Amino acid sequence: MKKYILLLVCIFIFGNLFAQNKDVEIIKKQNKNVIVFYVKNNTHATQSLQLTFDGYGYTLDKESPLLLIIPPKKQIEGVTLTFSKTEKSKYSYKSTYTLGNINAVHDTEYAYTLPYKKGTSHQIMQGYDGSFSHKGKKAIDFNMPVNTPIYATRDGVVIKIKKNSKKGCPTVDCIDDGNLIMIEHVDGSIGEYVHLRYRGVTVKLGDKIKRGQKIGYSGNTGFSSAPHLHFQVFIYALNGDKKTITTMFEIEKDKSIILKKGDNYKRIL
Repeated sequence: MKKYILLLVCIFIFGNLFAQNKDVEIIKKQNKNVIVFYVKNNTHATQSLQLTFDGYGYTLDKESPLLLIIPPKKQIEGVTLTFSKTEKSKYSYKSTYTLGNINAVHDTEYAYTLPYKKGTSHQIMQGYDGSFSHKGKKAIDFNMPVNTPIYATRDGVVIKIKKNSKKGCPTVDCIDDGNLIMIEHVDGSIGEYVHLRYRGVTVKLGDKIKRGQKIGYSGNTGFSSAPHLHFQVFIYALNGDKKTITTMFEIEKDKSIILKKGDNYKRIL
């Protein structure tokens, strides 16, 4: 998730475009002794990018390091660099970016719907800070047979999917093999649905999802000891770590609770 790009440039070297990768680009437009840096987000997800400058003989119109939050499919102006007209100049910069808005603030009043079909119920295998694989994590495991339909807990936009894995095992060796869906919510938090079956994703990147919409099928891929759905809400840190969040679930009209390990919950709404 976290990526680094380092570019060394002196005043004698000029360029119009520096593309880091297909997801995020840094575009430089130069006029005489001034360079304006733009950042282009080619993805369906918000991106957070930090620019850090070093060197001498220039000024910036914003303080370094500079944090930019780039909306999906948008280009924004970042910073303007002006070279000195009386002394030698040299600069370097480092760019670090990650998926999502690292400054997002989760709506603590929001109550999520249960991620399965109305009229059905499932048991919580592992709850927040669970002893098996949830130590220090606010995540929930719903006991589910393979091929159980999965429904979105909240409106949002699909920003990441993985659907081609057939591998699963009860050790961390398989931690990167879980099929998944990530959905970015309006408050910038991200809902993640993991361990889906092979080709068990029924949505596409950029799809706008409604609460209660079917999005895939449960499975047993990745770091998993038994078929289940792993669900969590989080906000990325700039270094790519996930800051998981305690979430309330609506189990009755106007009644929301924190789900507990061992209990069964029927979706009635």
